[in-house]
Amino acid sequence: SALEAARAVERELTLVMDGYDKDVEPLVQKLLRALSSRELFPLSVLDAMSNLGNKLPVTLEMPLKKLLTGFLKDKADARRSRDLSAEVREACDAYLAALPAGEARESKRAVLGAVYAAADEFKDGQRAHAVRVWTAMLDKFAGVERLFVGRPMDAAILDLVKANKDALGAVLPAVQAHLHVRTRATLVCALLRALADFPVVFNVDSLRDLPPALSAVLREMGAYEGAALSEVALAARNFLAMKQSKPPQEALAELRADLARLGPAALAQETGLQTNLLPALFLDADEATALRAHEAYQRRIYSAYDIKTLRSTAEGGVRTSEWSFESGDLTPSGQGYPDRYGLSAALPELAAFADCAPALDAVLARYAPPAETLGLD
Repeated sequence: SALEAARAVERELTLVMDGYDKDVEPLVQKLLRALSSRELFPLSVLDAMSNLGNKLPVTLEMPLKKLLTGFLKDKADARRSRDLSAEVREACDAYLAALPAGEARESKRAVLGAVYAAADEFKDGQRAHAVRVWTAMLDKFAGVERLFVGRPMDAAILDLVKANKDALGAVLPAVQAHLHVRTRATLVCALLRALADFPVVFNVDSLRDLPPALSAVLREMGAYEGAALSEVALAARNFLAMKQSKPPQEALAELRADLARLGPAALAQETGLQTNLLPALFLDADEATALRAHEAYQRRIYSAYDIKTLRSTAEGGVRTSEWSFESGDLTPSGQGYPDRYGLSAALPELAAFADCAPALDAVLARYAPPAETLGLD
């Protein structure tokens, strides 16, 4: 489930922050998929309810289960997690309001604390929840480096020992994590790249103002000096610079210039790339810019995969991207996954589909096996 996946990946990434070496990019993308799943909130509340066991009153348990399981089953239900969060809170409030005021009500309120906590975690939506998860991981990195940055290693360790003389077990993990700073820095850069894509992933507008906790840790990272932390400092500064609001047309003009200057492959690797702007150029008046935007977008979205081939073309008035890619994972038998193929096409409006159908058919025909291989006449 999305909840189990999120917890499992968070444990893996915590190990990386502790100094263990892992391939972080697929893990970050997997966590992002789990945190953006529509299943995450209802499963979180159901998990909190399950942990209460028979302490959860049946008169509240039944309506909550009906609400949450109904949402899970109905894939067409367009309610967002913040809407469900409000409904869960309302159900809990209504149950408590029906109890006699006093000790009994407060006792039940304490019992329902975990359910309220699960609902409150998503009261501002899934993006806000994911931002808190991201901030916690960035804080973990900064918390360790704060002990060592700008100081000789020996002096930093000596101060750690003095500060933890009654709990020396806390010293070794901090030192071990710092010694693997480059691996951990790779994770931080991957987190910041993914953070820039939150508006697209969660289908929300870009945050005008960063939450104070996230802004503080990014500013701290942006001030890092030294070779080991240079990539983190640059990524943090780039992200903060990206958040400086610009008029849409100005942002698009800069994106056009970057596509021409860097090319789509290099631009797709840029931390500050606003991926959500690229589709706005798919139908750009300049065909070369449009095709570069197509390619950059696919390379960015499929960054967790090994892209074998990718080409963007304009045929029959339709601008398309075709690519082949391979998963970096292995099958349960230890074999690599076969190559897979992707195709995207940009049309000005749905009504134009009929006019463009012949061109699309010509593209799709390249992927159809010859008739004789299927035993057809």
